[in-house]
Amino acid sequence: MFDKSKKIALVLGGGDLVKSLIEECIFKKIDFKIIAIKEYYTEIKNIKPQYYIGYNKIGNIFKILNQNNIRSVMFLGNIKKIPLQRLRPNLITFYYIIVLLTYYNKGDAELLNRIIKIFSKKGFDILDTRVLLKKYLASDKENNLSKFTKIISKETIKYYFELAKNFGKEDVGQSIIVKNNRIILR
Repeated sequence: MFDKSKKIALVLGGGDLVKSLIEECIFKKIDFKIIAIKEYYTEIKNIKPQYYIGYNKIGNIFKILNQNNIRSVMFLGNIKKIPLQRLRPNLITFYYIIVLLTYYNKGDAELLNRIIKIFSKKGFDILDTRVLLKKYLASDKENNLSKFTKIISKETIKYYFELAKNFGKEDVGQSIIVKNNRIILR
């Protein structure tokens, strides 16, 4: 859990859960600033980010956090890694690229863990978005298995689970959404 009296930064990419997170923060009266990843964030009606940051200046995020006296951060939303040769980073971003270079092609989990370590070393708390998004996520206990085995067999669930794991290993996605026995989103 986190202290609602402290300001937090929402570092956001794209996707439907982004809107849900913002709405939950508003509903729970959490003091937050939005730092949107320019290439992926889709503006939500009546809610404008305080900051847009692009890949080439993403290293400036610490300056934004420090200027706003924010020590707690939540990351959410999809972004895609772009080939390093397409970047034209400013100096501070170039520094962090060098720091992350050995993790860049090791998969999303490795890269994200390294980014979290960088934030932690600088004294920032990384908050778990699941705390605010519980009603949008499957439960931990049964992962809703008993509810859905009436609709879909355990073998089919296992098949899609393994497929999702393979997508993660290939670094082409982290999850899948299935409807009428067809993958509609990954």
